[in-house]
Amino acid sequence: MITGMRLRWVLWMLIIFWSLSKYGTSGEASTLISVQLPSGRLITAEEAITHEQQMEGMMYRQHLEEDRGMLFIYPQDGIHGIWMKNCLISLDILWLDSNYRIIYVKERVPPCRSEPCPTYKPPLNSRYVLEVHEGLAEKERLRPGSQLLLTTSGLTL
Repeated sequence: MITGMRLRWVLWMLIIFWSLSKYGTSGEASTLISVQLPSGRLITAEEAITHEQQMEGMMYRQHLEEDRGMLFIYPQDGIHGIWMKNCLISLDILWLDSNYRIIYVKERVPPCRSEPCPTYKPPLNSRYVLEVHEGLAEKERLRPGSQLLLTTSGLTL
């Protein structure tokens, strides 16, 4: 039997867990984006728009489903570098132009194990960066020139 004190503690823990899962450590909700690959396969990506969301990225995540990812959205084209600080999983990183066409792919990028962490950059300007499950680029034959389609699902985490 749960006492009143324990019930309150359990409820508080559930509220804290829910708010962290919804907002992450940055405190901001993420909208979900559907990314359609050339094969027709769909990836559900969290959008990272704010500086805080982009700095946090995939930090501290222990697992990433094959149909999930994160889309970094920048306000203008540029050489947008990505690092793997505090990441626990390897990722494939895709840089996209303003028309969602892949311009550069870095496959199986490992977590950073010691400082300083390397920064991965494309040789060309990009507008978006998509992080996905390691091995997905090879499996789906994603390469420069591949066209992706993006739609907002309207859902938030």
